[in-house]
Amino acid sequence: MMVLFFSSGMRTAENRMRRIVRTLGADIQVFRSVTRLAERFEQPRWELSVMIFNIANQDILNDLIQLKDRMYDLPVILILPDSKRNTILKGHKLYPRFITDIESDFNDLNLVLDKILRYSSALEFSIKERAPKRIAK
Repeated sequence: MMVLFFSSGMRTAENRMRRIVRTLGADIQVFRSVTRLAERFEQPRWELSVMIFNIANQDILNDLIQLKDRMYDLPVILILPDSKRNTILKGHKLYPRFITDIESDFNDLNLVLDKILRYSSALEFSIKERAPKRIAK
């Protein structure tokens, strides 16, 4: 299981997220620029389970909205810079499963992420179990 985490310059949130992901037994890929994130969307998603976007400001949010058609069809968690109505409305354009803001203690985010990762892991296991078995010759 892998978490894609985007954070443009907020190392504190990145460190908090690394600890949370590690305690849930997943790996994390960190991207700090929209350009690098866009490049990642050109690659196969492999074992990615969820995307978390820690959005520093309105400009970054607008950039991510421009990328939404290139994003993987995966659950999205948003960490917004504030809880203003306009910011939340813009954030909904990314179809998130969960929205919080940077002032949060991330407890709810931890619970949501745990549930998403468990579901993803169960789904992955189910697909492997249904795959045809190879017969040794």
